Amino acid sequence: MGIGILTILFNRQILRYFGNDALSVYGIIISLSTLVQCTAYSISQDAQPILSMNFGAAKESRIRQVLYHSTITSIVFGLIWMAVCEFFPDSIIRIFMKPTGEILHTGIPIVRIYAVSFLQLPLNIFSAYYYQALLKPKGGIYRIDWPGTTDQRNNDPASALAFWSYSLMVEHAAD
Repeated sequence: MGIGILTILFNRQILRYFGNDALSVYGIIISLSTLVQCTAYSISQDAQPILSMNFGAAKESRIRQVLYHSTITSIVFGLIWMAVCEFFPDSIIRIFMKPTGEILHTGIPIVRIYAVSFLQLPLNIFSAYYYQALLKPKGGIYRIDWPGTTDQRNNDPASALAFWSYSLMVEHAAD
């Protein structure tokens, strides 16, 4: 229920500050992100029982093999999703709607910027499943410190991508 309320509030803010076009693009981004997450969940859910079984059997070499193959698979899928969005953002938008010129003008840069998060997303999801399978659930929580930053509250890739997307929306709203 909390996510539903948060979504309503977020949608209202986008509509208030950026208009219908930006809200339409946000809908595309959310749908696209869901597809990428499903890919990442499939990799993670396939690996988790294999990892758990080998952890219980103390077979570290098998755990390393699964870790290696799952990490590579996550990276490859992240690269594929990012490349598709970077090279064909207009086609991605057209899959979800019949866009106007304004939506393409606003949406293409936003899809490209958001696509960078698809490099990290499958690895984030897999890391949570990996550490859970090894009975170390806190290991799946990590942060990336950006060079030169001291504020630890908003020092992660998701915050940076949200900031970049917001900056782009503000820039295009001013046009």
